[in-house]
Amino acid sequence: TGWPKFFNQGERPDTDAVIAGELSAGRALITHKHDGSLIIRSVLPDGTVLFRTRGSFDGGEYGVNALAVATAKYPALLDPTVYPHGSLLFEYVGAGNQIVVRYESDDLIFLGAAEHGPPVRYADWPELERLAETLKLTLVETYDWAGAQGVEEILKLVQDWSHSEGVVVRSSDGQTLLKLKSAWYFAQHA
Repeated sequence: TGWPKFFNQGERPDTDAVIAGELSAGRALITHKHDGSLIIRSVLPDGTVLFRTRGSFDGGEYGVNALAVATAKYPALLDPTVYPHGSLLFEYVGAGNQIVVRYESDDLIFLGAAEHGPPVRYADWPELERLAETLKLTLVETYDWAGAQGVEEILKLVQDWSHSEGVVVRSSDGQTLLKLKSAWYFAQHA
């Protein structure tokens, strides 16, 4: 289980409304949006640990690279007794995986966790912090902008960023996400 498809600001009014409510209540969480490939780490019933992408069972070259990063930096991810009931979600970034933003070295940035359920449930931020600390993972960076007065204010904060994709605004329960991207990223991606 990866993230559900989530959208850029302005693409889905219902998502925009949820995030606007979370921001006005001061409950939203803002994390960095890394520009890489989503890696889903899960454990099969036979104990096989998989590093895959949304569109592949074995992750292809991204799975091989993610396994190499996990072996070198995050050995707990190779243990099939670690989070066997769900998926751990990472952004694989690296010199050989340039979408738009250039990264100097390969890494797996811990973004989230999904309990398989049913129903599927995405971990909230305190759960992610505990997992990152316990497993010694690199947790995605956060921005202390939760008091921002709406999406437009946050968009103004990221619009002029260069060499960065933007941010993801998350609801406090971790179930709703909204992407806000820099003008530089949109121009480069076009």
